[in-house]
Amino acid sequence: MDFTLFLVSNLDKEALIRTIYDIVCNTVEDKVTNYGDFSCLSCKYFTLDIETEDIISIDFLREEYMMEINV
Repeated sequence: MDFTLFLVSNLDKEALIRTIYDIVCNTVEDKVTNYGDFSCLSCKYFTLDIETEDIISIDFLREEYMMEINV
């Protein structure tokens, strides 16, 4: 099952990835592998790809990801 979560943050890219990594580590209480070059975290429960693209608009999301979005 695939899920997408969009976040708005004042953190820079590295700080945001580190914060998410810390949250995942504390939550799963197991080994979490950080593939730093790919912005990807992986553990035995799931893999999390972190895309840090700037989202231009809601229309962009609808078209790019073929999503139904209610605003």
